[in-house]
Amino acid sequence: MAEKVIFAYFRTMEGAEKAVKELKNRGFHDARIDRFSPIGGGNVHDVDDILENPFTNQGISLTTSTLGSPELNPDKRTLLAAHEDASGWTGGHGFSSPEDVCVTVFIDPARLEEVTSLLELAGARL
Repeated sequence: MAEKVIFAYFRTMEGAEKAVKELKNRGFHDARIDRFSPIGGGNVHDVDDILENPFTNQGISLTTSTLGSPELNPDKRTLLAAHEDASGWTGGHGFSSPEDVCVTVFIDPARLEEVTSLLELAGARL
């Protein structure tokens, strides 16, 4: 029988870790946690400190200082600056605390309901 893949999205790493621990306790050993962001920046490949170091290069921008994004394309920077995480202007909706933690689980389709109910109880959005 073919495996199914479940993607569950969490707002916190702690919630995802708790869910994966419970999954592994129930025999689902092929589960992993990944964190992602729709906004670039914040990793060593972006060379943040070379391009936008406030001590050596005064070309710092709103997106660089708040999102860690060294994106040099001015069109993209404008769009990123409009994001509420950059400006601080949130309307109380879910975007200010995004579901940026993904739990991926490979399961036997016969145990689908067990896994989905466990993940939903842990606070995941499937």
